[in-house]
Amino acid sequence: MLSSEEIENLEHEITKFYGGSMSLDEFTQWYINEDSFPKLKSILFYPNSSRNAIHFALCGITNLIDSLFTQWTTENFLQLSNEFLALLYNEIARFDDDNSFVCLAYCRMYATMTMYGWNTSPDFAKEINDLEKFFNSSFHHYKVGIILCREISKKMDQLRHLSTIQMTEFRNETMSTFLSYAFNTLNNISSGGFGTRFSQPELHILQLESLQLLIALFEFNFNMKITTENENSKADQMKVEIPQKWITTIPFDQLVTLVYNLYSDNDELMQKQSLDVIFLLAAIQKRSLSTENINFNKNIRSQIFASSVIQTNPISSFFGVLISGISEVIENEIHLDMLSNVQAICAIFARIRNSIDSKFLVELDFPRFVRAATKLTYGIFSTSFLAENPWTILDIMKFWKQLAPIALFNDRDEETGTVVQPNIEYAAVIKEIYGNYISLILTFINENPTKAIEIIFAEFNEITKLIEITHNIAMIDMECLNQILQAFNAESELYFSSQSDPSLNLIEIRMIFFALTMVSFLASQRMNQSIPNGNLMDIFLNYTSALLKFITNTGNLVDKQKGGSLVVEAAVLLITNVLSNTLIIKSAYNSPDIPDFIKENNGFTCVQEVVALILRRIFLSTNYFAEHKEIISLATASLEKYITCKERQFIDEAVSVVFLDEFMNFETESQFQFLFMPDNAESRVKFYSIISSIMIRMWKTSDKFRTVVQRVVERIESYNKSFNEDSYILDLLALNGFFKGSYSNDHYLSMVEFFYPASIENMINHIPEAPAAIPHLMDFLEEFVFNRAERIKFPKHSAQGLLIFKTVAVALTNFFNIIDVPNFENLENSIATSMSIMTKILSNPESNIGAIETYEDPTLTNLFVAYFDMCERVNYEVFTTYPPILNKMLELIETIFNEFSDYIIQNKPSFIVASLKIAQKGLDQTISMKDIIETPLAAVKSIGVFSLNNMEVPEFQPLFEEMKPSFEFILVLLEKELLKLSYRNVIGALEIIVKLNLDNWPLVRTRLRLFFDTLSISDQKDALSVILGETEEEVAQEEN
Repeated sequence: MLSSEEIENLEHEITKFYGGSMSLDEFTQWYINEDSFPKLKSILFYPNSSRNAIHFALCGITNLIDSLFTQWTTENFLQLSNEFLALLYNEIARFDDDNSFVCLAYCRMYATMTMYGWNTSPDFAKEINDLEKFFNSSFHHYKVGIILCREISKKMDQLRHLSTIQMTEFRNETMSTFLSYAFNTLNNISSGGFGTRFSQPELHILQLESLQLLIALFEFNFNMKITTENENSKADQMKVEIPQKWITTIPFDQLVTLVYNLYSDNDELMQKQSLDVIFLLAAIQKRSLSTENINFNKNIRSQIFASSVIQTNPISSFFGVLISGISEVIENEIHLDMLSNVQAICAIFARIRNSIDSKFLVELDFPRFVRAATKLTYGIFSTSFLAENPWTILDIMKFWKQLAPIALFNDRDEETGTVVQPNIEYAAVIKEIYGNYISLILTFINENPTKAIEIIFAEFNEITKLIEITHNIAMIDMECLNQILQAFNAESELYFSSQSDPSLNLIEIRMIFFALTMVSFLASQRMNQSIPNGNLMDIFLNYTSALLKFITNTGNLVDKQKGGSLVVEAAVLLITNVLSNTLIIKSAYNSPDIPDFIKENNGFTCVQEVVALILRRIFLSTNYFAEHKEIISLATASLEKYITCKERQFIDEAVSVVFLDEFMNFETESQFQFLFMPDNAESRVKFYSIISSIMIRMWKTSDKFRTVVQRVVERIESYNKSFNEDSYILDLLALNGFFKGSYSNDHYLSMVEFFYPASIENMINHIPEAPAAIPHLMDFLEEFVFNRAERIKFPKHSAQGLLIFKTVAVALTNFFNIIDVPNFENLENSIATSMSIMTKILSNPESNIGAIETYEDPTLTNLFVAYFDMCERVNYEVFTTYPPILNKMLELIETIFNEFSDYIIQNKPSFIVASLKIAQKGLDQTISMKDIIETPLAAVKSIGVFSLNNMEVPEFQPLFEEMKPSFEFILVLLEKELLKLSYRNVIGALEIIVKLNLDNWPLVRTRLRLFFDTLSISDQKDALSVILGETEEEVAQEEN
């Protein structure tokens, strides 16, 4: 321990941090340098340290534990845990007062120690039992005890996926104990069990802390973090799974009552936290709430309406109290003047609605629950509320959407065989709700059409959930469906009769709302399962017919005016897109015919004619709205939907006819200007991809499709005489699209036959004249060599693969040679793409690299030399600061070390050491990120294998000495990862690294043996035992 004078000097230095004058280097020394740990600990234990100094020390210790824990033995953990917990308990006044930021920092530090210590030894769990003494002492002890439980739970959440004996014990035993602390605290306060032990303000604080502990406990098993005010609410998707041990620990129905009481009787903060807990409780899966295997009656919906259903099982009891409490809050308008409370309660409804047809809602309070939901719904049905809180309204409408099929559901009682008729009251209520919802949106449109576009139509990027939620109108109100059609027809008639004003107006917005509501209904899952019968069949036909007329009429108007309303046009394109997934197109599977009703009202005789209408309508959009990027993007997306849909073989005739009639002159700028707009690069690629897809299917029927290719080829040839950079870029985009549209080997070979070698080599040769085209060239080359779906496979004895490799390799070599520090940032994305291209050509067997090496062709050597020189010239470290480049570089490193390591040794040995450092940086950045950690792990593994294979080579040994610190750092990182989330991800790389006989392996091995004992899954134990070099029995014998 340091002397008091030394500690006071340290305090003086620390004050610079809170004064803002501490430099980054100084800060790093405190928070990263492991030598600072004893100094920080001394500050913590010094009785006269200032609060700022204590806080600084706690934060520093917390940060250092993350690296130091790998150096501590079990005894170290237990000793430090005892010391820190005893210090907190014995000197509680130093660490907890009215400003509790120091207390929170202390609890978080101890929680971090608990997380790492928990899996080092089963004995560590006993330390948590010492928390009991906090609850038998003063107010400050009690409060800190709750905070400790909360912070430990939150920290251990990082290990939730770890399958160890300790983690199972933590979830089942320790967290059950924490749950009892929270429940007993709230229950004792409610019942007066604490007597005069605590003052009223102190009891209030304990209630708040207990609620926060409950949130941490239930979020531990949550598939999403709590969000009752999410803009794109997913409240209905959230689920909580709890261990069965929790059910026997506390009465959950009583917990619900306690939390509702806290909401009713307290301030805003208490209200918010109470509702957060209720939300989490509502997300508990019903199977978690029973200690027995209850066999639920399948006849569930009918029981909702039974008059004598009083359940005693925990599920019904719990959810009965839950919905009764919500009903009471709404009936008595308890604190509903607070917007946040309304939002939270609507999110709770969205959560509960997923279980609305389950047995736990079979309660006599269910009618009351529906009445409360009705009152809440009408309370927020205002245009002002919709403008500011659209997703809250969506949450409550999710409840009604799920309730709709229940309300009109006829079920048969399994015992008596009689049909149970639904309560007609529910049908009437839901019909009224949906009618008022549509009226609300229409009123909103009338009051604020601009805001309506932004909120209801999502600026026309998609049909929003606010419109899709109306699907279930079909299940409750046929009359409402007919009214939507009538309103649509009336608005359309008004719109088309008022052509003098094509600008944004209320008529077109109302018309679009009805149109999108109709097409959304047609595309709903229920409508897509089969052609509807009876009355729904009439609705289906009427809606389809009306929308096809709408497409025709808007097309006529656009053609007449040579343009028109962007809002209407965007809606039309959304409708054409969605129609590709409705029965009018799907029916082509069974028959080319369409229903007579649509024939009579629209003049069509078959599905092909419907598709032809839609495609011609899309082409009108591309002609007259070429300057509007959003419209063109919608148009090409819709066009692609029809060209690539499952039914394409049945509608190819229509596609062929339309393209031959409308599109063969598409490269004439006066007709299809959108293809020549710089902002439409992505749409140009997509469009040529579509052309490629059509051409390969239909070129036998018409040679005209080949003329499309021929035009591009001729234009590329003309660059040798007269070069135009803008045209050059457009043709690069076209080439990219042609190959992007080829999904099969035959298709790809056809594209190669058309464009290689002359056209592609010509494009590559001209790149020095068009530096702005480099990104587009790299995008094209990546697509050119991308072996998607194994499409790149040349005939036996063909030299095409080799020639393509040489062509692309030369292009990359030239590109690498021009890269330098000054232009690095401008070419960041292109560099990442170039590395991806290099990985693809080196790893594709069709490149026939063996022939290159056999005949000593310099192409491959030149490529590696240019790449290594570029890396060294720019500085390897620079690459680690650009995540896209780092990821692609790691993929390339893996390929080079796996297959081409000789080229490294021959041309740039320093690349070996640099590659490991890059892999180390990549691993350090992605540790515990299981979705992206695979890439750096694969690179580390390949470098490790290379090192093992060359360990006896004299030239490699000095390099390995340089690499050892990085390997040792990586070994510790892998150990940490093994103790956290991604067991399967790291085990392969760890198996290679341990064979390098690193200096820190014995210490790591000792800790891994402790971890080995905690594993509860046999295949994990088997894999780790191989790394440890012992069988499980041998380890046990040695320990004994």
